[in-house]
Amino acid sequence: MGYVIKLLAIARRGEGNRIEARVHPALLSKTHPLANVNGPFNAIFVRGEGCDEIMLYGRGAGAWPTAWPSRRCG
Repeated sequence: MGYVIKLLAIARRGEGNRIEARVHPALLSKTHPLANVNGPFNAIFVRGEGCDEIMLYGRGAGAWPTAWPSRRCG
């Protein structure tokens, strides 16, 4: 049908500069950059006035990529 199901955490600035946050499963078009984030990878997709759209992507989900010393950054 052209969609994938992803668990999304969404935050945005609401009325009065308050931060609204929620987590829920969502249907994403297969053409969206987050649709192909799978396995031990996480991503953050940011949309803003000054930056348009930015996605940060890397390992970080699961015991192996997060706990194994040779896989850590730095």
